Amino acid sequence: MRQRAGWFWLVTGILVALFAGFMTFRTLAQATVNQALLQDVPVSQAVVAARDVPANTVLTADDLEVREMPDQFLPAGAVRDINDALDKITTVQMITGEVVQSLRLVTPDVTVATNLAFTIPAGKVVMALPPLDLMSKLGLLKAGDKVDLLVSVNVGDSASSGQLATISSLQNLTITAIVMPQIDIPQGATVSPDGSGKESGSVQALLFALDPQDALVLKYLKDSGGIIDIVLRANNSDEFARTEPVDLPYLVDKYHFQIPATQQSADTAASR
Repeated sequence: MRQRAGWFWLVTGILVALFAGFMTFRTLAQATVNQALLQDVPVSQAVVAARDVPANTVLTADDLEVREMPDQFLPAGAVRDINDALDKITTVQMITGEVVQSLRLVTPDVTVATNLAFTIPAGKVVMALPPLDLMSKLGLLKAGDKVDLLVSVNVGDSASSGQLATISSLQNLTITAIVMPQIDIPQGATVSPDGSGKESGSVQALLFALDPQDALVLKYLKDSGGIIDIVLRANNSDEFARTEPVDLPYLVDKYHFQIPATQQSADTAASR
């Protein structure tokens, strides 16, 4: 009986040892395979947020760090050199470990027009728009905002005989930069929503990176005496809004009101 029990424990010990050896071999083999796979995955350096960073913050070295990451996990526009992100302003909040993207950074809009330091996207041209509308004058806009341009133009043969019409001319434009009087912003400071750190009303120009054809359209609207107003889009709004031009006949048809006789006669004469 004792001999049988001894054989049982001996066989059991051998089986346990064999199982443990098999599992150890399997684990080591899997680790070797994983290491080989990792060596085959291309990696690159990328700049990430070293801590949570609010939107509209001037980035410092304490906000950033460089890590090696697989290329397949890097988003478009990932910043590879930490110097390319220093002293830039964040347009969105960044969380710890998030890869810094160039399209979410802008240069401080506190530079004179002769020393603009932003990058123009390939195939685009930069055009300056004077801050003539109320949104611009109040300092409600900042670099990175998405906007539409509403324009009222005279559609007649001349300014005196024509009829005013309002159109949504260019949609989903991104403000590339805002030209402000030159001031100093300390590193790590959070700038005001207009990107300047100053009181509103000091905007000198809004800069847009446009397709060449859109730049020609905007120039024509300016040169023809068009009245331009800027409307702000939601940050996640990219869709194209289908709109109709608005003029006096459109308003009459929509709201069903009568035009005074003197105004109707003037409109009839203008249309001849």
